[in-house]
Amino acid sequence: GYYLLPIALFLLPFLVVGCLNPFAPPLDKTEAEAQRIEPTTPEAVLQNFKSAYENRDINLYLDCLDRDFAFCYFDNEVNHQKCYGLQDGDVPGEKRRTEMLFSIYERITLEPWQILSSYLSSDSLETRRVLFNLLVEDMDGTYPTSEAEGYALFKFVQQEERYYIVLWNDQSISPGELWK
Repeated sequence: GYYLLPIALFLLPFLVVGCLNPFAPPLDKTEAEAQRIEPTTPEAVLQNFKSAYENRDINLYLDCLDRDFAFCYFDNEVNHQKCYGLQDGDVPGEKRRTEMLFSIYERITLEPWQILSSYLSSDSLETRRVLFNLLVEDMDGTYPTSEAEGYALFKFVQQEERYYIVLWNDQSISPGELWK
C-alpha cells in the first residue's frame, strides 16, 4: 500500500492538467460583472448603471435598461426636449451611442453619483433624481475630454423581482460635448 502513495502523488499534477482544456480556458468575469448586484431595487440598478459606465461594460449597461427605454434631453439648439429609444430609429439609439462612447473613451467616471430624492411619480413609477458629474477621457488625445454635470431623472419599471430603467431624463446644468 505505501509504495502506491509516491506514484499517486507523482501522477496527480498530470491528471489535474489533463482535465484542463487549453482551448476552453475559464472565463474571467469583468470587474463590472464582479461588482454586479441583483437589481431588486432602483438603487441597485443605479449602482449597476454606474459600474457599467465606469467599467465600460455594455452588457451590464444594457441589463439595466427596459426594452421600452427612452433617453430624453433638452436640445438647446432647437429649444425643446428630444428623446430616442434603445434601438436605432431616425437617429442612432441608446445602444449604439453607448457602444461608441465606451469604445472611444478609455476612462469614464461618474463622481459624484448621488441619489437626491426617491418618490412614486404621477404615472406610478418608482423615480430617482440623481446628482452626477460625468467625465470622459480619451488617453491618446484623439477625442477631447468632455464633462457633463447636473441632474438625471430615472424612472423604473418592475418586472417580477427586478427593476429596469424605462426613462432617463437628462437635466444637465452645463451642456457638454457628449449631449450634442
